[in-house]
Amino acid sequence: MRIVKTATATAAVALSVAGIAACGNSDSPSSETAGSTVNTPAAGSGVEGDQSAPSAISDNKVTIAATEYAFAPAALSATAGKVDFTLQNDGAIEHELVVLKTNKAPADLKEDPKTARVSESRSIGEVSETAAGATKSATLDLEPGKYLFVCNIAGHYKLGMTGTLTVK
Repeated sequence: MRIVKTATATAAVALSVAGIAACGNSDSPSSETAGSTVNTPAAGSGVEGDQSAPSAISDNKVTIAATEYAFAPAALSATAGKVDFTLQNDGAIEHELVVLKTNKAPADLKEDPKTARVSESRSIGEVSETAAGATKSATLDLEPGKYLFVCNIAGHYKLGMTGTLTVK
């Protein structure tokens, strides 16, 4: 009986050590990362290299890719006037793009705890809800200044679906 208890205890310790070693092993995928994807910008999206630098919009037309839960590119600059926004939903769920005129940083927007959405009182316009795999467009007339764009579907903003736009 004593041998069985010792063998069981030894096996439990060995499994615990193996489990701890597996948690610290960065060479093999854990259950948290296995099968997950990293949102990397598509070639030509203007986000290669230094992602902090805004991408200039050519001819005031831009395609913004939406995924769970990011926009690419996430920093843009444009010339005042009519700007054509195309939202390309590369995600698996519905997304939208709401453009807000504000000097605030994305993290400083207030989210309504009841709706999990930010106030659209400063909204200049939007590309409405776009189904997974679909594309929608809108043309907005923008004055010089600072803007944010967000996905204002409940909870998406808080998960990181924001971007900045500087209009000169």
